[in-house]
Amino acid sequence: MKLRDKKDIKANGKEKQSIGPSPIQNNAHGFRISGNWNQQSKNLKTEFPKLTDEDLKLETGREDQLINRLSSKLQKGRLEVISILKKGQIEN
Repeated sequence: MKLRDKKDIKANGKEKQSIGPSPIQNNAHGFRISGNWNQQSKNLKTEFPKLTDEDLKLETGREDQLINRLSSKLQKGRLEVISILKKGQIEN
C-alpha cells in the first residue's frame, strides 16, 4: 500500500500532520487490483450477471480501463465501482 508523505496541512488556520496509508491502493493511474483476480472476477459475474469475460478483462497497470468498462456496463460512477472492487478484494 502506498504511503502518503508526511506533510503539514493547514485547515481552518490550524496545522495538522497527516501520514499513513492512502484510502485506496494507487498506481500512477488510480486504483490498483490486488489479490486473486480470477476469483474476484467470478464473484463479480455472480453478483452482476450481465458482466462478460471481456468486461472483466484485466491488463496489468490498466485498471482504469477496467473501471471505465465496469462503470459503463453497470451504469455506476467510478467511486462506486472502486468500492465494489475493494469489497471483492477484502472478501478474497
